[in-house]
Amino acid sequence: MLAYRLDARIMTHMVSNNAKPIGVKMMKLSAAIKEYVAQANANYIAVRARIIEKAATANNDLRPTVDSYGRLHAPCDGYSWEGEVYGGGSYLPLPADFYEMLEMITGKQYGGAVSFKGKTTRIKTTVSEAAEIAEACAAYAKVGTGKVWDDGVSCYCYIETARDGLDSLLKTYAEETAEAEKADIEAKRAAERLLKGDAPEGRAAVKGKILVIKDKERARYSYYDRGFDWKMLVELENKSTVWGTVPSSLDADVGDVVEFTATFEVAQNDKTHAYFKRPSKAKKAA
Repeated sequence: MLAYRLDARIMTHMVSNNAKPIGVKMMKLSAAIKEYVAQANANYIAVRARIIEKAATANNDLRPTVDSYGRLHAPCDGYSWEGEVYGGGSYLPLPADFYEMLEMITGKQYGGAVSFKGKTTRIKTTVSEAAEIAEACAAYAKVGTGKVWDDGVSCYCYIETARDGLDSLLKTYAEETAEAEKADIEAKRAAERLLKGDAPEGRAAVKGKILVIKDKERARYSYYDRGFDWKMLVELENKSTVWGTVPSSLDADVGDVVEFTATFEVAQNDKTHAYFKRPSKAKKAA
């Protein structure tokens, strides 16, 4: 049956860790998917009714029989269908796309292996949201999840569907969500910049708290060269930030307050951030 597939470890996590309830945005997505599926099912029922009525009209109101897979068969010898005459029990052929729709709706195969050949959309969710999405998609899509993130609840949800309408709905949601998240991040950064002072320019002595220390790869200049430098992000007393190489003489960790002298160059699009080089006189602040 074409149904959603959630990794066993995801289902176990949901039971044992009481994953948080579905979010507002995901509720809207689930509702939109359910609305799409309901409309598609209604369309299917209407199409089926029209086809059966067409067959009955051509045969003195004698309706075709329907098997367990939803396929139509001639109820007697001499049954007329689409310009041909069929014997009793004979299969009445319909367009392939109709049966593809039938498979997706009923979850049953009318013959051979089901081939989705669908398009996949990736959406950032939680494990509980992924279950809601899978339930909403029903037999219209295959839904899987990636590895649970370090926060214990977040993951990527992969939705594969051969239905263009559902694929368009999912991709529109993914694009709009990404744009909204980007706008939120930019707004947050803009608000933070309002609280920050100007970063230093030129040669200057500064004091601040180390926020980040990380290694950054670069080209090797000799056999003994490690091929990377340690970099640090420091928040100064006026809340501006500076980024550059950790002085070799400095023995400090994230959270330590340090003092050093360096040559600073302010970032082009952010006067509250600068890059430094040639640091000296580095030490932990007293």
